[in-house]
Amino acid sequence: MHSLQTLIVETRQNNKISIAFSASKLGISESVLIQIENTPLLEIDIPHKVLQTYLSRYAEYLGIKQENITPALYAIEKHHSKTSKVGKKTWFDYLNRTVILLLLIFLAYSVHALYQKNKQQPTEQQTFITPPALTTTESKISPTIADTKSLNTKQTKKITDSIHNATVPQNTTAEPDQYTVATPPSLDQVPSEK
Repeated sequence: MHSLQTLIVETRQNNKISIAFSASKLGISESVLIQIENTPLLEIDIPHKVLQTYLSRYAEYLGIKQENITPALYAIEKHHSKTSKVGKKTWFDYLNRTVILLLLIFLAYSVHALYQKNKQQPTEQQTFITPPALTTTESKISPTIADTKSLNTKQTKKITDSIHNATVPQNTTAEPDQYTVATPPSLDQVPSEK
């Protein structure tokens, strides 16, 4: 039995206080108070923080000074930190962290290598060449819709047929500026049917 436990039992008995009365005043079960008095503190099957709280409240209720219970509270905390598995790292934790670290190093090396490769080789710029617009060789352009309203149906049909039959020369060696388009006849060239 710990010296604090002996002090608790003697103080309670000297003041003629029963365990049942103490339990009802503190709101702690009688079985827990019996364990606090009789079982070695490090063997009591109560979570360590709860045990420390109960022990402090019981000692305070009996009028025991804080300086007398502090070593016991410290011993409980120290024992818990040694036996607890919470916060302790296993071999798997170290292996897991090592693998993650190696992956990060590999990723950083790969990014650096790609950066260096792209830095040494100039980037290829894609150039899109579009052919120039087709130009007409004649100065007059085909009649507009407004001009065709004044024409009769036969004249309009001749103009539309000539537009549909316009061809582009098949000169494959010609430069883009040399493309010509056969233009439909202008209004002056369309024979009128009078």
